[in-house]
Amino acid sequence: MSVGVGVAITAVSARTPLGLQAASSAAAVRAGISRVRLHPVFATPSGDHVKGAVDAALDPNLQGLPRLIALASYTLTRICELLPKESREGRLAVPVLISVPEHRPGFTATDESKLVAELQRGVPPGLVVQVPHRGHAGALHAMGLAAQWIASGRSEMVIVGGVESYFDADTIDWLALLRHFFLLIRAPPCSIRESDARTGQEVGAGA
Repeated sequence: MSVGVGVAITAVSARTPLGLQAASSAAAVRAGISRVRLHPVFATPSGDHVKGAVDAALDPNLQGLPRLIALASYTLTRICELLPKESREGRLAVPVLISVPEHRPGFTATDESKLVAELQRGVPPGLVVQVPHRGHAGALHAMGLAAQWIASGRSEMVIVGGVESYFDADTIDWLALLRHFFLLIRAPPCSIRESDARTGQEVGAGA
């Protein structure tokens, strides 16, 4: 919300492999907790289990677009609960700027449209979900855009978020083809050695 010509962050929400809320995720990071493990389902074309940060509260078989929808919907619902009454009732227009993955195997332009449509169905009438940018820097770009809109008076409030998940069969195959898994683990699940947990690309998901 705007304060004079300034801009402030007034509420946060997050769903990560470390917790279902921003506070619990941050506490886990401070405590040095890691959720890096071998995924029980996903494997590379060579048969190696994929190592990554796994959200244990989600069905391990859930992948691709349905997984992105589950992550983003959960977090967006939590942040909408913190909105002022006039926003929850649709009396104040609030842009929702969401960063999504770049288009790749496992996430296409059609998937993006379906994701936005699904999120739009779950928010109050005055909220408009849109994708201003994609990729890892997308959320930071959206924050800058939101700050400009608020400071200029274009919007009184803006919701900024992002969602990412590499847990998709096509995406995993694509990463393996690009040799992004430098050291693949051949041990069975739940037996990662400490040295192994620090090597290779560790995929993950969160919103």
